[in-house]
Amino acid sequence: MKFYIAIISKDRSDYLENLLESFLNNFPYDKIEYEINVFDNSTNKLELSKIRVLMEKYNIKLHTNTNFIKSKSGLGNLYLKMNQALELSIKNNFDYLYFIQDDMQFVRKIYQDEIEKAIKIFKNKFCIHLSCHFHKGFEINYQKKYEYNEKFNLYLNNFSSCSDIGIYDLKKLKSLNFYFKNEHKNDKFYHELNYRSYNLFNPWYHYTPWPVSSRKQSNTNFFIAKFVRNILIWINVIGTKSGLNKYKIMGRNEINTMNNRNKKLLPTAEYYLNTFKEVPKPWAHDISWDFRKFKSIYLIFTLKWIFDGSLDYINNKKVLKKKNLHKNFERWIEN
Repeated sequence: MKFYIAIISKDRSDYLENLLESFLNNFPYDKIEYEINVFDNSTNKLELSKIRVLMEKYNIKLHTNTNFIKSKSGLGNLYLKMNQALELSIKNNFDYLYFIQDDMQFVRKIYQDEIEKAIKIFKNKFCIHLSCHFHKGFEINYQKKYEYNEKFNLYLNNFSSCSDIGIYDLKKLKSLNFYFKNEHKNDKFYHELNYRSYNLFNPWYHYTPWPVSSRKQSNTNFFIAKFVRNILIWINVIGTKSGLNKYKIMGRNEINTMNNRNKKLLPTAEYYLNTFKEVPKPWAHDISWDFRKFKSIYLIFTLKWIFDGSLDYINNKKVLKKKNLHKNFERWIEN
């Protein structure tokens, strides 16, 4: 059982270090064979320098953006890097390809037997992908998409076949001549062929909440416009407490509570995970800054443009309230 760990990163050395430390402290590396590879597309020279130091510290292979042709997809060469990871993992005879992103963190000890049990799902002819992260708070709106499978103690995702994070069965990918186009196209194509993704009952890791994005916010070349925008982003980041918000490692009581829950309830991160610094809930996992918020007089004068996340985040909160799901969500959070 050999795992090819492919970590996708860009301009966030502090997030990457947090991920690596949490992985090495919680993954059963002494019992399961694996190799970590970081696929980095940093454009910031200082960040790239820090990442190189990290790679030397942990003795990890680094694949930089110089390994790739420039992409016009606007996705920072993400799928080019994923395809290179796929090619290398098959070439070097690994069994499983495990994609992780730099803004994620492992939150509990993982044991060899639960990994062995989880990957048995790949015996299912129509399973090529296994998700190992928690669900986001807003996803309680999609509870009905998932079906609990008692035999494997996993959730069947009836609406998805694959994703850009999680574990892939390389033997099946090779037989399918699989390659990454983009998440939506892959998902739709293999879903139509009856492939389905599965999710862990008790996840291992999750996205850190309220991250600072590495993506550019504007293409303007005007100094004053950039200066004003950066000031507004800085205010919004402070208001939302965005940054590297690390999780506390789950304790025995938290793990038992998660393990003994109603099996129909998805493992939602806000219910079981705790951050060192108190940050707004539901947690946001996209960039908090959104210039579209300034089109709303209400958001400006109520200061929600400062203390709330993106416009998508604000609209998602409205959806929960409209469907009367926010009360359950708030009560579960309080409990």
